[in-house]
Amino acid sequence: MTETTQTTPLRLPLRASRSHRWQVLPIIEITVLVIGALLPLVLKDYLTVYATRVLILCLFALSFDLVWGYAGIMSFGQAVFFGTAGYGVALIARDLGVTSILLVLPAGLLIGLAFALLLGGFLLLGRHPSSVIFVSLGTLTGSYAADRVARGWYYLGGQNGIPSIPPMPLILTSSSTKSGAGPFLTMATPVSPLGASITW
Repeated sequence: MTETTQTTPLRLPLRASRSHRWQVLPIIEITVLVIGALLPLVLKDYLTVYATRVLILCLFALSFDLVWGYAGIMSFGQAVFFGTAGYGVALIARDLGVTSILLVLPAGLLIGLAFALLLGGFLLLGRHPSSVIFVSLGTLTGSYAADRVARGWYYLGGQNGIPSIPPMPLILTSSSTKSGAGPFLTMATPVSPLGASITW
């Protein structure tokens, strides 16, 4: 008669691994913030614009991770929320003449939020719970419809996008006619580590 012994898998304490992660995260965030604050001083304008676009696309990727990875909602609608906020900011700057970043960015946030609530309310609120396929196809359809409207509407510039967007300085003064790329990177840099810490 042979004896069988049960082997238990080696498990690291979960609390120890999480506490180690939370000890390292603030160091990484502070390092990224300091580097982001100093980048506009040493980089040329086109590299600063490039770094800003990379940070903005990182935030876009984090939004997909939050919605699908944590909430479990398979959504293809992040691009349409991102796009409506961008078009809203450009139209506010072009048509209303409001060009201060401190004013148009909260307006863009509210425009994207309003469109997300509208599409999300249509897809998620109902008598029966929505299926994953219904939500994913609904957000894909909403994104396609918004793309067709933006490309076909002359008021929005059609295929070329919105022309003649004025420069958007960080602080609205009478001498701020030309806006460098530094303020955009300065405003986008703190948001990326904050978004990463939310998803971590």
